[in-house]
Amino acid sequence: MKLEFSKIKNLSRFDYSPELDTYLKSIGRGVIQNINSVKGFVESVKHGDVYSIKFHYDVVLVVLSSLTNKPFEYPMAIDEELFFTQKQEFDSEDVEYVDKDYIDLDEIIFSLIVTQIPITLHGPEDEYVKTDTYRVMSEEEYLNENNSNFGSPFDALKDINFDE
Repeated sequence: MKLEFSKIKNLSRFDYSPELDTYLKSIGRGVIQNINSVKGFVESVKHGDVYSIKFHYDVVLVVLSSLTNKPFEYPMAIDEELFFTQKQEFDSEDVEYVDKDYIDLDEIIFSLIVTQIPITLHGPEDEYVKTDTYRVMSEEEYLNENNSNFGSPFDALKDINFDE
């Protein structure tokens, strides 16, 4: 959906279900296998020449596990506020300049989803890889298994006599 700047009033809230299949197809089926649901609403406010757009969405994705490469459902919540302007002098790190008369809500919602996916995804039943010769473990498992708390990396130098 294209939200036209001229239609943004002081405060407007509307439910909106984006159509994201086109965007998902454009990036290919990588980590995101499917978008099961995207439900929520958009709030828009005009502050002079700057438009505040708030996105509140609950999303359920089907993603691939980083450990097993098996798909699982991954729920996430998006609560973001973005700022837009049509005046180039207001363009900044926090305010995005748009040279069109509208913003594409589908594109923005999809980019918010993609940027909020963590680097490593673990399904609810994932286990780290184990074989007869090695196993992969989390840092927490390693520390618990060795019952050791590492101090400063410089602690290894405390017994060295540098005067010799």
